[in-house]
Amino acid sequence: MILTGGESKRMGMDKAQILLSGKTLLERVLEIVQPLFDDVMISGRGTEPYIEGTRFIKDSLPGRGPSVGLCAVIEEARHPFIFAIACDMPFVKPELIEYIASYRKGFDIVVPLYGGKPEPLCAVYGTASLRHLAKCVEAGKRGLVSFIEQTPGLDVWKINEREIRKIDVGLQSFADIDSPEALLKAERMMEK
Repeated sequence: MILTGGESKRMGMDKAQILLSGKTLLERVLEIVQPLFDDVMISGRGTEPYIEGTRFIKDSLPGRGPSVGLCAVIEEARHPFIFAIACDMPFVKPELIEYIASYRKGFDIVVPLYGGKPEPLCAVYGTASLRHLAKCVEAGKRGLVSFIEQTPGLDVWKINEREIRKIDVGLQSFADIDSPEALLKAERMMEK
């Protein structure tokens, strides 16, 4: 699933629709994930355009963060696991997604570590873990990192940076475009 419902405060506009070398960020992420999954969902506020081959799931509480977007897909999931990625991560490597997904059996969540912390918007979630997340959201706790690290009973596999660098040496997969400065940097990356 691709999360598009963020408020884009630092960017000042809908990140999903930002152009990077002639394509929107959403289009770029779709090009990466569609060949990997037979069911691609887009979770957001409801302003996103229809895209063939995807299903749109509207956030139940728009503007409340990515936890709400993840919760919105619980009833819509066709598989016991969901790969979640933010729409502002256009450099994620398909091989990294496949590597993360390869650990899904036997774990509730599989998440890479970046900068020593979980990167929750490039992770695999078992739908059972999302039911725990829904309870946290209902209790007013929306932070995905704290959910991953502090929820009792969740079996979480954290993939360390050393493993990730075998697939993505420069860790470009985690480059997110959340500010005008990050967009300029991304444009320079596209030129290389």
